[in-house]
Amino acid sequence: MSVGLHDGMLMLMNRRIVGLMLASIFGLSILFFQLFEVTGARDTPEEADGFYERIAAGDDYSFLIVGDSIGRGSGASSPSTAWFSLFEKGVSEKYGSNGERISIVQSGATAFEGFMKYKDEKPSSPVNLVFLVFGENDRKYMNEKQFSYFYEKLLRVLRIDHPAADIVTITESCLAYEGFAKEIARLSKAYGATNIDMRIPFNASGLSPDKLTTDKVHPNDAGYLLYANEILKTIQEKSEAKNTKEIAVLPSPVNGNLGIDYKLLTNPSINSGFVNMRDGYFSKTKNSYLEYTFEGTMVGFLLERGPDGGMIDVTIDGKPAETLATWWPFERSRYNYIASSLEDSQHTIRFTFNGERLSTDSKSGQPSVKIKAIVVEKQ
Repeated sequence: MSVGLHDGMLMLMNRRIVGLMLASIFGLSILFFQLFEVTGARDTPEEADGFYERIAAGDDYSFLIVGDSIGRGSGASSPSTAWFSLFEKGVSEKYGSNGERISIVQSGATAFEGFMKYKDEKPSSPVNLVFLVFGENDRKYMNEKQFSYFYEKLLRVLRIDHPAADIVTITESCLAYEGFAKEIARLSKAYGATNIDMRIPFNASGLSPDKLTTDKVHPNDAGYLLYANEILKTIQEKSEAKNTKEIAVLPSPVNGNLGIDYKLLTNPSINSGFVNMRDGYFSKTKNSYLEYTFEGTMVGFLLERGPDGGMIDVTIDGKPAETLATWWPFERSRYNYIASSLEDSQHTIRFTFNGERLSTDSKSGQPSVKIKAIVVEKQ
């Protein structure tokens, strides 16, 4: 073998050895990175902190509101006088921390709609603080046991999605149904949430509902100032008492069957007089109806409410369930609770447009309805 050929073979072998070494180093690097990711051996994101840890350090925080019209500050003369704006201002002045607010709120919403709406709109990352504001609308559609079930489903998913967050549940100042208030307090205690009963500062103020609300339900500026002051007082008391980080533990369910999830059924089994609009079924024809067949113990529906919304008569298995108004000042898709505690079997639900409207101030000459789907349990 010639010297030149021998040297060439050595050079080729050396290149292969170097290549194998580089490949091994690269592979070990990838493996280390994967182990690093799996074991969580990295800095904890700021969003993983609780609210009290954030403000104790003077850091900014994020907070989420899930609620109804009081949750969105209806009745305040301006956004700056709503309870959440006054809360943010108070925290900034006291602790030097600024808040980033995320609102999943809807006037007229129940805990059932809050749960469905949260699933559609929940934040992409955990927040430091959560406010939960329901009860007044729920008592119009369901009893306290049914309310407790949906309220806990929402509270539980909030605890799962935001494990380090501090949760504040608000008992609304207008809630006159004591059974609902007791369920809010009971579930709050079970899930480590702080319950603030706004009926207490309202009663202690000595002022009549006319002085504190716009309509005996929604607080005015003076009423929301009481809300904010009560929240800030509670926060100060808890921040002074909270010396160590508490680990949130998901408790055993208070209500049964909380693992049930829901799905949308978009296609009716019978359509009489409705027009398929691809995203729902629309009608202006009196006595037109849609009928759906489903299985399970609960049913709701997704509809589009708007200025021309008419009235719908609902029957379940041929028996009258309720009459629902689909009017709203502007177009908005809404989840409506209809019934639960049904027999666990097959059912038929029918929606009949009766040709009437709730509001008489619509400029449209003819009311209409649009139904997008029914909400049922996943089997």
